[in-house]
Amino acid sequence: MVKIFLLFSLFFSFSYAAELKDKEDLLTQKIKSFISPSTFVKDRAYIDIIFSPREDYYNSEGRVDSVKIIQTLKDNGILNLFFKTPREINISFKTEGTPLFFIKIMSDSLRNIGYYRYVTKESSFNESEFIWKISLISEYAADPLILSQELKKSNCEIVDIIRETHSDW
Repeated sequence: MVKIFLLFSLFFSFSYAAELKDKEDLLTQKIKSFISPSTFVKDRAYIDIIFSPREDYYNSEGRVDSVKIIQTLKDNGILNLFFKTPREINISFKTEGTPLFFIKIMSDSLRNIGYYRYVTKESSFNESEFIWKISLISEYAADPLILSQELKKSNCEIVDIIRETHSDW
């Protein structure tokens, strides 16, 4: 009986350790997605320090808090949102809400943070979500923190942020 108990406790400790490792990997993956690979390698020790304790960067549902990660990277001078010359930036938004209401809130928020000239590249709607893709020319990527603060004024929040490339968010 004791052997079985020890076997179960050993199994659960391994599964718990694997779960913690997966969480660390999710956080590390998200950090890597926001900065260049060379910056991550160069500042790895510093990143480990500023993102400690790691569990502070997960929300109550156990998801990685992208806005908090970007805030930390920005506060510590690791996140670079500027380009050498103006370039096209592509931003995609996804919501489960009403499309017309969502576009109104997003348009107002973008205008309030200084983006007046953007073009809708694509929009799609199905029964579960609405996707709106826009393009604009700028010398810097749209700052997710400023956009998040502006959306909070409309009682909206950013759930997740994904950076596909330096100019595609």
